[in-house]
Order: sequence, then C-alpha cells, then structure tokens
Amino acid sequence: MMARQLCCLLLAWAVGGILPTVTEARGKKSSSVSHSVRAAKSAGSKGHRSQRRKKKQRHYRPPEMPSSIEFLSFDLVTGQGQLVVVGTKHLPESRLLVLSDDRGRRFVPDLAECQPPVGVELPAEGSDPALVPANLRWRCTFSVPPLYRRAALLAVAMEWGDKSVEVPPQKVAMVYAAAAKAVPSAPKPREDGVQPPRPQPSPPSEDSAEAEDIESADEDRGEAEEAPH
Repeated sequence: MMARQLCCLLLAWAVGGILPTVTEARGKKSSSVSHSVRAAKSAGSKGHRSQRRKKKQRHYRPPEMPSSIEFLSFDLVTGQGQLVVVGTKHLPESRLLVLSDDRGRRFVPDLAECQPPVGVELPAEGSDPALVPANLRWRCTFSVPPLYRRAALLAVAMEWGDKSVEVPPQKVAMVYAAAAKAVPSAPKPREDGVQPPRPQPSPPSEDSAEAEDIESADEDRGEAEEAPH
C-alpha cells in the first residue's frame, strides 16, 4: 500500500515538472513565430514603400523644351493666337507659355492647349521615344485674358527654370501689326519701346522728417512774433 502511494507521488511530481517546461517551450516558440511574422510584415511594408517611391521617381519627367516656336496668327477680338512648336518628342506642355506686352507685364494665357500634327499617329503612352518622328510640328493655341488685350503683345515664349525658347521679336511685331489692322481701336505698340513701371513713392526718411519739423517750428515762431501783444 505504501509502495503504491509512493509511486503515485513520484508520478505526480514528474508530470508537474514536465508540464511547465512544455508550456514555457510552447510560449517561447509562439512568441518567436509572432516576432518573425511581424518582422516579415515590417520588411514587406518597407519594401513596398521603397518600390512606390522608386516608381514615383522613375515616372517623373521634367518638361521637354522645344527647339523653336513659330507665331502664325493672332486675333485681337477673341484674343486667340496660333503657334507651331517644334522639336519635342512629347506633347508640348502649354503651362510653359509666357506672354509679355509693351507695359512691361509678363503673364500666362487663360487658356492654352497643344495637338499633334494632322495625320500623325503617335505611339502609345510609355513607348520608346525613338518611335516618335523627329521634328514634329505641334499645333498649339492660346488665349490672352481680356485685361491684357489693352496693350500691344511683344513677346511669346516657353520657359522652364533658366531655360527659355521664344518667338523672334520681329515675328511677334509683324503678326500683331497684321492683327491690329483689322481692329481700328487696337492698341498700337509704343514707339519708345516698353513702358517702364511707375515709380513707387518712397517712404519719408529721417532727414526729411527732421527738416519738416524745423520748418513747421519756424513758421509757428514767426506767427507768434507777428501776433499783437
């Protein structure tokens, strides 16, 4: 009887010592597995973010500047002008257009768009630029805002940073003169060139303020001496 109870106690002690060890091992294994899963997810998300960043950097393309711009016509009534842009492999970006008048103002058109030449089929977007014919003559239109039609148009250009391609000034003057003939009330270009900007009144300096104070003090003193006692 005593032997049986001793065997039961030994068995219970052995089972009690093994179970915590097994539970602890399982806990460590599960924690290591979860840590590995979190690390893999974190690495995957970082990899996706870097890939998206690389794709954005790869897709960015600075505006392509043309080799020349031709000014074809201009309508002073509607304010619309016709251009031909030469030397780009992609559709010219009309946001690069900058206009100038004889009042010294630089402004952008309120509407501008470009179209491919008539009868030319362009390759699909993302295709090899070598497939695009060289020296395409893109047809572009622009519109001058009504406020800026009160002065003569002097310059038409496409600008990006320190890069600039403009229509020769003589060509702009010739096209504008032809348009002004059809409109008797059209503003004529200034004979003395571009009108300089109006000078802004300069703030009074300390010297001028002191001089005004002295003059006012002298006037007050003179009035006091002339007053009857």
